[in-house]
Amino acid sequence: NPTVVPTLAPTVVPTSLPTSGTAQPTVPRADLVTFLANNALTDVATFANATSPQARALTFVLQSSPFSSNDNPARLLEQYALTTLYYATNGDAWFDNRNWLSPTADYCTWFEITCANDTNLVQNITLFANTLRGTLPSELRTLKQIV
Repeated sequence: NPTVVPTLAPTVVPTSLPTSGTAQPTVPRADLVTFLANNALTDVATFANATSPQARALTFVLQSSPFSSNDNPARLLEQYALTTLYYATNGDAWFDNRNWLSPTADYCTWFEITCANDTNLVQNITLFANTLRGTLPSELRTLKQIV
């Protein structure tokens, strides 16, 4: 049985999440791929490899967090970046991965993630001595409030 490889060729560079006329539209996968490719330093072709940390993070974000076009784009980028970190560094084998990728926990409650009270954006990541293995993903550069 042949497998179908999705084609992911963006044609427009968005500056924010797409919007529509409804109050809380869910962002379609193709629009999210384009948004992440243009804002999270991820090559679109990377999403075609279903085992890449980026493709796995995209799947997680789509399945666990029904972001809408009215949501804060910075939080979407942060969740994607942190999820990419988890998959890129073998998060399932970390010494402590409490709350990471929990479908009911906001990423600000994930083990050793601290968010600023006023912005609800990541301020600090403290994962030393937690058996991370792998390469830190470039997507971490989207965490703009790290101190």
